[in-house]
Amino acid sequence: FGLGHNFRATLEAWRADPQRPPRLDYIGFEAHPVGVDWLRRAHADDAWAAALASRWPPALPGVHVLRFAGGAVRLVLVFGDASEGLAALDFRADAVYLD
Repeated sequence: FGLGHNFRATLEAWRADPQRPPRLDYIGFEAHPVGVDWLRRAHADDAWAAALASRWPPALPGVHVLRFAGGAVRLVLVFGDASEGLAALDFRADAVYLD
């Protein structure tokens, strides 16, 4: 997940699409989550980053669910080893970002 750049790009594309589905589910994996200060610095003066920072969970291993846009956007953050996180989740993806 890093600093959330791919999430931001996906969110902006979803918002710009007049035929978008009513809900966006995004799953991000991060072995070494950054602190909330890093998010604020990376996306200074940005409303979405402020919303993300205000909901950012502590850097504890496990699954953390954040909701935005009245629940229409669900961000599932998996902190820890991605292979363990993948084994714990049951989902299908329309797109995958690989780092």
